[in-house]
Amino acid sequence: PTHVAVRAVAALLDEERRAAPETQTAIVLVTDGVPAGCGDPAELLADVIGAVSDARIAGTLTYVIGVREPTLGAEPTAPWEEDGERVW
Repeated sequence: PTHVAVRAVAALLDEERRAAPETQTAIVLVTDGVPAGCGDPAELLADVIGAVSDARIAGTLTYVIGVREPTLGAEPTAPWEEDGERVW
């Protein structure tokens, strides 16, 4: 799951910042925004948001790049969207 990866990378970046405090760190997530096959989507999304928030508090920026699988046909809706509009 994404939150596990974010926490693991954030821990490595914390070590980098301790070794070189002037270093700016960042995580880049590339996602379709739709959790699949890993449990309850709402809980997973909350876990990712928590992991990213913790990383930010520790000094690591996060950038998210949204992608869509063009072969899926109907466009999937990300958990934070309703009718194509951001809801949170």
